[in-house]
Amino acid sequence: MELTTRDGRAIKPLGLAGHPEMATACVPAAFAAGIDYFFFYSLDFGSMLDELGDLCAEHRDEVVIATGSEARDPGALRAYRDDVLRQLDTDALDIFYLEYIAPHDDMEALLAPDGALRELERWKAEGLIRYVGVTTHNRPLSLDLIATGRVEVLMHRYNMAHRGAEAEVLPAARAADIPVVAFTCTRWGSLLK
Repeated sequence: MELTTRDGRAIKPLGLAGHPEMATACVPAAFAAGIDYFFFYSLDFGSMLDELGDLCAEHRDEVVIATGSEARDPGALRAYRDDVLRQLDTDALDIFYLEYIAPHDDMEALLAPDGALRELERWKAEGLIRYVGVTTHNRPLSLDLIATGRVEVLMHRYNMAHRGAEAEVLPAARAADIPVVAFTCTRWGSLLK
């Protein structure tokens, strides 16, 4: 599956992830340079969110807005989603991730009819998100999540310091036609040194 913008264009292979203290003008500069995927972890990313709101006002169909939550309670997930929609003044998000799924998570609860993953599936059916995503650092857990057939986008830690996903995770995702978003590609900047 190919991730697309709302106007149907395949997204570029490089995106911009936020940081609470990122400099102003990063979002418009990235968009002007061709970046069309923007990710943030929370509403604490004030500068990025303000700039994304401005970008969405003029170019919403040309960008992919991705966020997520570590919450597992559907009510908490809904509250965060609604806050983000209000902050960005948009009717839907492109990707919503259940973040940092870990071995201590209760997978049966996440996958249950009243669980967090089912909540995201309902949002997709209602048009509030376009893609259901999950994030994890754990390779065996990534394989389990891919095998459920209920994940549309996998965000997985992958960089030159954290290799290994190429042995099983990436081939499994490819076989299941699930796009993979690599995160911490520069290992928080340390690989650039």
